[in-house]
Amino acid sequence: MDATLVVKLNDGSYYLLVSFDYELATIDFNTFPISSALSLYFSGIDSSYYALSDPSISGNQLLLKLTINKSFSNLQGRLTFPYYYLFHTTSEDYSLASSYSTNPLVFSIGPYIFTESEL
Repeated sequence: MDATLVVKLNDGSYYLLVSFDYELATIDFNTFPISSALSLYFSGIDSSYYALSDPSISGNQLLLKLTINKSFSNLQGRLTFPYYYLFHTTSEDYSLASSYSTNPLVFSIGPYIFTESEL
């Protein structure tokens, strides 16, 4: 199963919308936190500057809020799925291709991110 990624800006927040080929089974993110299931990376930026939160699955889509804790100007992010097998269909016939554990979905934001306290 493959995936695509679209970035949306809504009410001043970035959201990552990952669409899969098939409807996804529910994942208990309380048991397996999103910070473990996915890996988000911005080159040269400390991971304390950003975080993924509020994961939700609806049909074949995973929606994630990208929380910015501190301003940075890197435009390109990378999202990998170290635990790709968690993302499978309700029938368990298909799971996300293992290549997504090493080959990231690449996306762009910016050019600059500012928190409300810095405006």
